[in-house]
Amino acid sequence: MNNSILKNKNFLCLISGKLISLMGTQIQDFAMSLYVLKITGSAAKFASVLAITVIPQIILGPICGVFADWFDRKKMMVLLDILNGLIVLSMGIVYKVNGILPMSYIYFSAVALTVVSLLYSFTGSAVLPGIIEKDKLLKANSINSTITSIPQIAGPLFSGIIFGFFGLFYVIVINSISFFISALFNIVIDIPKNTRKNLKFDFKQFKVDFKEGLVFIKSKKIVFKIVVCGFFINFALDPLSSTGLTYIGKKVLLLSDAKVGTMQSMIAMGILAGSILSGIIQNKLPETKIFGIVVTISGTIVLSVCLVLVLFYNKMILNVTVISACIITLLFVMVAFIIVCNIVLSTIFQREVPMDFMGRASSVLNTLCTAAMPAGQMIIGGMFDYTKAYVPVFVAGMIILLSGLVYIVTQKSSNIVEEKECKNA
Repeated sequence: MNNSILKNKNFLCLISGKLISLMGTQIQDFAMSLYVLKITGSAAKFASVLAITVIPQIILGPICGVFADWFDRKKMMVLLDILNGLIVLSMGIVYKVNGILPMSYIYFSAVALTVVSLLYSFTGSAVLPGIIEKDKLLKANSINSTITSIPQIAGPLFSGIIFGFFGLFYVIVINSISFFISALFNIVIDIPKNTRKNLKFDFKQFKVDFKEGLVFIKSKKIVFKIVVCGFFINFALDPLSSTGLTYIGKKVLLLSDAKVGTMQSMIAMGILAGSILSGIIQNKLPETKIFGIVVTISGTIVLSVCLVLVLFYNKMILNVTVISACIITLLFVMVAFIIVCNIVLSTIFQREVPMDFMGRASSVLNTLCTAAMPAGQMIIGGMFDYTKAYVPVFVAGMIILLSGLVYIVTQKSSNIVEEKECKNA
């Protein structure tokens, strides 16, 4: 890690608050899945909780981006942390008073937390380029990803212990406190204020700003390309990483629940590996080239998983342990490269998008990528029920591979055009 970045008080406070609040969130999310399963006996019930949170992300994403560009980002981050903490605390109060957390309140709190977190994420995404020099953004994003991968790996472990020994109430209290601590860290961050015009913020100005955000995305070629590419990656990858992996483990390889969980945990370690890898390769190639390369490699890896499944279905490899090890290894590497892709994408965004457009531009990217997930689940995820498992894996791999290749070709063409224009000038 780059010590000069870690000596930056603002950056250190930003990632510290983020680490603490994410750890609390991961602990509660995992415990909530166990709790819903316990009171309903249905895993599908918790899946419905996750599904309903997609709706506000798609509808309110672009709107939240406009707000993030208008108001004081520091105040927003502090107030939103406090609001998140209060929403979670209300869950604890309802649970303590009633002795149970009704599904209706679980749905309500899930939507409320999604809306607040959505606004927070767009506000937070605009902060990093304001406190870190542009030439250090990739390294900062790499460190940020490394730090925030810790809750995804450790959260379920701590959650299982706390929920198992102390119950849901203590899980909720811990998560609520984590948001209040995050707010304290954000209070001491020096964040540049928005350089907006002195205009009255009303509905008319809101529509103008919203339109400006869309026009900016379309006019900025490199930003438009990564937005489109991000859509197709999420479309193909989300059903593979959720529905697909579980289906392959349970229905194809006939593994136990514990082994499927272990399989997923080992693959999740790729998040940490990808964060470290992005820091290593940061000076090797320009970010615009790295993005296309890692997307193409990721698609190739998914196609390799398809090949392994074809060999298993055709009884050329029958040892389940060998097949499982191959799939885990390949998907671990794929996750690592996808994390590199995400870090590079964030860096390109932060360098290319002006601060005043950051919220709106980020919201367009997030909304499109979020909308891709349910679409991918219905099309590619649904294929697992009607075809052999390697067919949807092949489709997903080809979509990711072609997205990377198209990006590389179009980016190369753009570079040639730019070089010609520079010579003519």
